[in-house]
Amino acid sequence: MSQKNQKEFREFPRLPKEVTVEVSELTYPMPTEPGEIVKSTDISALGIRFISATPFKPGTILTINVHLAGWQRHKKNLSALLDDAALTKPLSVIAEVIWSKKGGKDKGNEIGIKFKDIADDDFQAIKRALCF
Repeated sequence: MSQKNQKEFREFPRLPKEVTVEVSELTYPMPTEPGEIVKSTDISALGIRFISATPFKPGTILTINVHLAGWQRHKKNLSALLDDAALTKPLSVIAEVIWSKKGGKDKGNEIGIKFKDIADDDFQAIKRALCF
């Protein structure tokens, strides 16, 4: 399937947006150190593409924290409206690496992930924040 045809079948389009994302491989026991901080190249309501120093392989399960400013305002729970600290909390999601490819010299690894375990309220809020 060509790149063009793949885009036509996407439920939500990718938006070229750079956001900070903290990425860790989901392992047991849970890591005690913070994950790798990366920048997205695009984002949708179902996933993110980012550049990483780590060559994550397809099928790898990750924990990610997406720092998308203002996304919490789109939640329907009252605490998001009343608690200023809640407005700065990242979107925390379990995700799966769908594809990975090595970038050019000094460009790192380009990684495409799909959200696997996301609360419905968070999904609806991220969808509204990205205007879908």
